Amino acid sequence: MSDQIQFALGHAPWQPSMHSRLLEVFREYDRPLRGVIEQEGNYFMFECIAGELERTSYWLYFRL
Repeated sequence: MSDQIQFALGHAPWQPSMHSRLLEVFREYDRPLRGVIEQEGNYFMFECIAGELERTSYWLYFRL
């Protein structure tokens, strides 16, 4: 079990791998923009920091 977030190509930013589970959404606009995910026993907060409505967006993740 790693304490670093794992990503897989083709997954949504709020579901970065098949081992991720969306627990809470604090902000959304057609999709989750800020929330908490659980991944292999670790909890991470995520937030879209730029490009909410664009094809390219930037996301920040940090472990709780």
